[in-house]
Amino acid sequence: MAQVQVKVTWKAFGDLPDRNRFIRSAEFTLDSHDSPLAICERVFSDTNRYEGSIWDIIQPLLSADRTHTSLSVGDEVEVDGVAYRCDSVGWSAL
Repeated sequence: MAQVQVKVTWKAFGDLPDRNRFIRSAEFTLDSHDSPLAICERVFSDTNRYEGSIWDIIQPLLSADRTHTSLSVGDEVEVDGVAYRCDSVGWSAL
């Protein structure tokens, strides 16, 4: 397995401190041979179901005052330095 650097950034709801919403990120290393888009899909699936191997990695990294943890349109997943934005269907490389 190869080690892949992953960064998940929740941006969909913006940085609105007055509404207690903040852009937050979680960074981790993942052992995987999956393509970057497959990793994005796994992150999406695990964070929306609140279960799975990636969720098990992300959950302890989350701040106690998180307002949401599932991925939404506009959130980003970075895989080995390349960022992908969550679209209404699929992902766009940034």
